[in-house]
Amino acid sequence: MRKTTIGVVLLIVGVIGLVAVYSMRPPSGLSEALMMMAEGRQNFIKEPFYQIFMAISGSISLFGMLQIIAGVSGGKGSQS
Repeated sequence: MRKTTIGVVLLIVGVIGLVAVYSMRPPSGLSEALMMMAEGRQNFIKEPFYQIFMAISGSISLFGMLQIIAGVSGGKGSQS
């Protein structure tokens, strides 16, 4: 049960990180940059850091999923 709890927490943190980083993505072209200016959004994460933060958040989410799977499969074997 302990691995499952840690996995759920890591999964939630990773998904929140993915959403937060994605909401601060850099503009991908001129039209998107103009739309950002029209909306008043002037804060964004620059390109290499955006990709690094997305990779870290994705890795945390993946590690959380692996912990959940390990906790569930390990719990079934010990109950038999």
